[in-house]
Amino acid sequence: MRKILSLFLFCLIFIISCDYDKTVKIVEIQFPNAKIINMERKIVNTELYRPSKIFIYKDKLVIYDNMNSSLFKVFDCNDLTYKYSFGSIGQGPNEFAFVVPETMNSSTYFEILDKNKLYYFSITDTGAFQVVSPKIVIHQSGPINNLKKMSDSIYLFENGLGADRFDKEFILYNINDRTNREFGNVRFFDNSVKAQNKEEQYFSLSKFMTANPVNNKFAVFYDKYPYFKILSSEILSGLYHIDSKIQHTDFHHHFSRPFSTDKYIYVMWIEKSDEEIMANMSDFNPLILIFDWNGNLIKNYRLDKPIIAFAVNDSNDKLYAVSLLEDDINAIYTCDLNISDNEY
Repeated sequence: MRKILSLFLFCLIFIISCDYDKTVKIVEIQFPNAKIINMERKIVNTELYRPSKIFIYKDKLVIYDNMNSSLFKVFDCNDLTYKYSFGSIGQGPNEFAFVVPETMNSSTYFEILDKNKLYYFSITDTGAFQVVSPKIVIHQSGPINNLKKMSDSIYLFENGLGADRFDKEFILYNINDRTNREFGNVRFFDNSVKAQNKEEQYFSLSKFMTANPVNNKFAVFYDKYPYFKILSSEILSGLYHIDSKIQHTDFHHHFSRPFSTDKYIYVMWIEKSDEEIMANMSDFNPLILIFDWNGNLIKNYRLDKPIIAFAVNDSNDKLYAVSLLEDDINAIYTCDLNISDNEY
């Protein structure tokens, strides 16, 4: 009887979510004038060659530096004192074979997905220590992309090319028993994509994701299109479109590297191609858009430095960032934030 009831509830939730997907209307967002935000440059006692992701773990700032050695560099959040580095590329102890920055999480532990093994570390003042045995994360859809933690046992990631059909966009995965569930109807923002093959359809929806386990919500930002979604308990609660002045092309990036706290979602707005960015990196000044978890635009900042990765503390009053400029090989940028709800 219990199994029949569970099956009934699952089917009911699935039917409701399918119907709700169809009724959610696109919310149009227009940017107000951006406020220029001045970043403070801090020289640190180590070199950051190719930083690509920033995490905040308790009172530590962890920067992922995509080098052959010293993959993770740890700093004190308060004064940016360099503490130590850990992790190298390799097959031995304290080495990682293949790490994707978007599969790392920082919550109870600092979590690193290496191929299909999820490692748990405690980041202390003196070192990073593996505290829990690694767990296997594997799925028939292929490599795990955008792994996000929703609870102690439930993780979220995007459906992959190995799926039988590309009609569901996300997967919920129980890391303890490896059960999983596909959900979220695929929605193409360009009708011409429907006639393309599965690989082209999949890559047309290249995305970044960020999760809020406290409220059981997550946000999805698309690279090739000026759209983002917010989902709550597997149900699409909001679909948003940025009223962009630049005509869409396959070469433009729109959103990049979202970061979230329990209260806000932060995301970089690029609206440039790789060629445009690299042609004049020193003038690359992206926007940082701040939304609440109901999709309301709260703040629109223009950075005065060519930032490529950032993080915000839990109190939402300090932003940390890094750039790829050669002059910034040993620099971390910070700025104070002053966020008021319903500003726009």
